[in-house]
Amino acid sequence: MSKWAIPIICLMLVAAGGTGCKKPRDQQVPKTPNPGLKTGKIVFQSYDVNKAPEKVKLAVEQNKATETASLLEDGGSFWVLLTRGLKPTGGFSVKVTDVNLVAPDNGSTELKVSYKYTDPRPDQFVIQVLTYPVELVLLKDLTAKPDNVVFLLVK
Repeated sequence: MSKWAIPIICLMLVAAGGTGCKKPRDQQVPKTPNPGLKTGKIVFQSYDVNKAPEKVKLAVEQNKATETASLLEDGGSFWVLLTRGLKPTGGFSVKVTDVNLVAPDNGSTELKVSYKYTDPRPDQFVIQVLTYPVELVLLKDLTAKPDNVVFLLVK
């Protein structure tokens, strides 16, 4: 036997040691959804930014100049913040239209937030002032943070 036979055999045994340990894909136990989350339609309420908690107000102030969509958490409450950024006139808005919590087959939870934009018509009289369209909604039925959040712009 050559001097390399024993090291080669040891290397082969180490390399083969991990095979066959993993369950086949169809036998793997799927991740269970967060038991604190109820899937389905989420009740939400538009909220006055001035009446929101300080942490949420700060997030609005920090994000209002850019177009953004985010899920905020404060003291166990969850909020959706949508901003359109700086606009040259009035007449622009953003509005949440639907919120649903789904649990895809992979066992994770996904919050789907649908929203729409409104722009002024070309012939519409609007205030001639810089504006920051913002939509802040409180998610009344959401009790725990979902694994993923998807924002869907609807026409």
